[in-house]
This record gives sequence, structure tokens and C-alpha cells, in this order.
Amino acid sequence: MSWLQRAEVDASGIGYDPDGWPASVWVLHSMYEHRLITTGLTHDDVHRERLARGMQEPDMIGEVDLPELTVSGVPLGYEREPGPDWTRLRWRTLIERSGGWLDEEDPDWPSEVWLDQDWPASTIPPPEGSLDEVSWTALIDVLGRLSDDGQATRVVAYYDFLTARDWQGPNAHVLSGELGGITTLVDELGYLFSPSNWWAEDRSWFVYTDYDLNTTKVSGSVDLIKALGAESDLETIRWRGPGGRGARSYRQRIREGRPPNRRQD
Repeated sequence: MSWLQRAEVDASGIGYDPDGWPASVWVLHSMYEHRLITTGLTHDDVHRERLARGMQEPDMIGEVDLPELTVSGVPLGYEREPGPDWTRLRWRTLIERSGGWLDEEDPDWPSEVWLDQDWPASTIPPPEGSLDEVSWTALIDVLGRLSDDGQATRVVAYYDFLTARDWQGPNAHVLSGELGGITTLVDELGYLFSPSNWWAEDRSWFVYTDYDLNTTKVSGSVDLIKALGAESDLETIRWRGPGGRGARSYRQRIREGRPPNRRQD
């Protein structure tokens, strides 16, 4: 990790986002919609109805009554591909339904704020803080094809204390292995997130997933970024927003419980 620390990149407990590669692209985490659910209820509506019927117990953290908070339905952490009744819903498709477009110069960082939704129960929103199964698998495949050693490429994986769920320290976790085995972090080692950062040991590419975002940034060669954009199982965007200041303002709004600022078009 010393090279990241020497680069004076502020991780702020949510992963590192250094510069220095020829190109980068953002992977938009996958979301899905159910073809048979047409009730129009939101995830929050369903949650409150289950509470009212006694179908689940209220959640409490200290003296905070979680049922008093709005349930967005946005998953936190790694999400596997859902069953056959669920269909992939592209970010572009959802935004275009309301007459908008996927804007590479949007002032907000790539996140669910772009989608501007009270999420209906018929939709599984894109997960926050982690790649989903389909996107992660596709990304690993492309990285293997564009790396000199293929799936045997040596990689480092970094989990900040939030994604490591290590409340005793709090401690970050750093692991190393081969690219082809990185899914064992979730499948066998029991991490509930894809890594906050992971990169080739030769630093030819670098992956960054922010704990507060529904997207993942991949940096590397121009050829790699072109290949990611051409991969059918990945939805990507070359976002050219304002950088760190925009990210901090977005995170601050979320943590204060205020709705994100959405541009009015």
C-alpha cells in the first residue's frame, strides 16, 4: 500500500482513487426489473406494510428506530444475479424513460442520484459499495484478456474497514493472489463486498469502488478502456465530472440524510 500513501491519495475510509493512467471508465453496477410485479409500490411501501402486519420485527440501532427511516431498497454490498423472472435494466434505458440521457458531464458523481428514483418494488437497484456478480465476472474476464499473464496475473486486493466489516480495529485488509481467483474473496473467504481497490501488481490497471457509490472506476491503458466499453455485460460511461469536490458534497448530503441535488433539465 506504500505507493498509494506516497501518492498522497486521500482514501477517507472508502477506497483510493489515484490518477496516472492513460484512460479510465466507470462501470455502472447492474440493476434488474421483474416482469410480473406491477403493483407500483416502492420498497419502502412494502417494508412498512410488512411491519404493520407483524411479518417482521422493527430494526433498532441504539435508540434509533430504523422503521422511521425511509427504506430505499438499494442493496449495500455484493449482489448475485437474480432469478429468471428478473431482466437486466440498463441505466440508459431507465433514464431515457423519463426523457433524460446518460450525461458524461453530469456534475454529480456516477451514482443512483443520476437515476432520481423512489425505487419501485419491481426493481432491484444497483448495489452500493460493491460490484455485482455479472459486472465483476465480466470485468475480470476483460482484465484477463488484456493482461500479459491472463488470469494468472498477480493482483492485490484492498478492503477498507467498512467493506472488510472489521469493527474490532477498525482495520483494513490487504490480500494478494491471482486474478482468476479473486472471486474466492466473496465465494470462499466470506467478504460481503468486492474489494474497495484491486490492481495488477505491475500497476498496469487499477480498480476503485467507493463505499458510497453504485459505480466502479477502472483505470488503465486506452486499449483496456475501449475493451471494457465494448463488453456487452458491462454498462460503462466515460464520466468527465468535477472530481473530488463533487464526490465529497454528494457523500456529505447522503450522510446528513438530505436528498442529493438533482439537476433539473
